[in-house]
Amino acid sequence: MKKFFSILLFVIIASTISGCMESIEINEPSQEQHVEANRILNETYLSPARNIHPFRMQATVNRIAPRIRAASYRVCLDLQRPQYQCDLIQRSTIYIHQNNPQINAAADENSDIHLFGGLINISGSDDEVAAVLAHEFAHVMFVHVDKKFMNALIGQSIALALVSDSASPQSQQYWADLGAGIGAAAYSPEMELEADRAAVYILLHAGYRPEVMQDFLVRATRESAQQANLGIYTVSFLQTHPSNSNRMAHLVSAIQDARIGRPLVSTGY
Repeated sequence: MKKFFSILLFVIIASTISGCMESIEINEPSQEQHVEANRILNETYLSPARNIHPFRMQATVNRIAPRIRAASYRVCLDLQRPQYQCDLIQRSTIYIHQNNPQINAAADENSDIHLFGGLINISGSDDEVAAVLAHEFAHVMFVHVDKKFMNALIGQSIALALVSDSASPQSQQYWADLGAGIGAAAYSPEMELEADRAAVYILLHAGYRPEVMQDFLVRATRESAQQANLGIYTVSFLQTHPSNSNRMAHLVSAIQDARIGRPLVSTGY
């Protein structure tokens, strides 16, 4: 019975939050783009990981960050986002956790970006690190961290509204936590697709090949599979940034659109 109500709660929360989610315009990939995505995942040749020493990671990011930051700001202005959102890109600090083996990157509630040593270490080129940075700056641009926080509050509020006033404090806490968790997770795949699509345009503005974003996703996916065979789990990037063939198909679509000059279209703030 509890499982049934958990599913019902998810449906109610997801449908409620759907009216609050705003994004850039994203169309579903074609069948041909799905086929290409599977080819990329299965056949892409990748250069070896660079195994960058922790002492050299700061210099690596310093080579990349100014171009990506400037391009992110340009894309934000082109989308006519509110000025304060574009200013977040200019003020964002990039923190490098050189000695952390996690293969991950994240934007936090202060609109700062964190790059972990494991991610920089396995990168095959500066371009792949640039792709990750572009993706994280897109999260900052669209204030995704704030949106996930608000979704968590909405989910928690809906869950508590559905719980009887006579329920025990433990029961109320259970449903509050469940609602918050569902709310925070709601539309995270859409947020990733939104950040991916914007990142493609950021990379082009910065003078990089947007295909390097595909390369890094392939690299992270293969690294995760290899580590799983060894009982090692450090590829947190795929936990916080879910990746599958559908996401790759959306990347194929975004790159094709950008290559022919189709502009990003903002559907709201």
